[in-house]
Amino acid sequence: MWSFGKPIIRKNTTKFRANTFGFYTFNGKGTVNTYVNSKQESVMDFLKEIRYNNPFKHIIVILDNFSAHRTENVAITSEILDIELVFLPPYSPQLNPIELIWKSIKSIVSRTFMKDQ
Repeated sequence: MWSFGKPIIRKNTTKFRANTFGFYTFNGKGTVNTYVNSKQESVMDFLKEIRYNNPFKHIIVILDNFSAHRTENVAITSEILDIELVFLPPYSPQLNPIELIWKSIKSIVSRTFMKDQ
């Protein structure tokens, strides 16, 4: 490709990683946030955010079996916040409704060209 100035190189890269948590709801306020990591502290912070955005609602959160989701501290936090945690069977993301949303977002993001500075 010929251009004035620096050539533009289109390349897939794995240098940027985003840990995105999402809560989808039928009758409340959905919540999406990004975190530096996916450790138990991030999960607990996200549960607090869900409760803050949905006071007085019955909340059920569907989770996979990622180790940070199954810690004792996450269980205690969910109990204090009155949030019911439901764990999917292993290797069954197709049972989690939010996975369809993530699939659509990943498809759009992966086709988006980001110009380097």
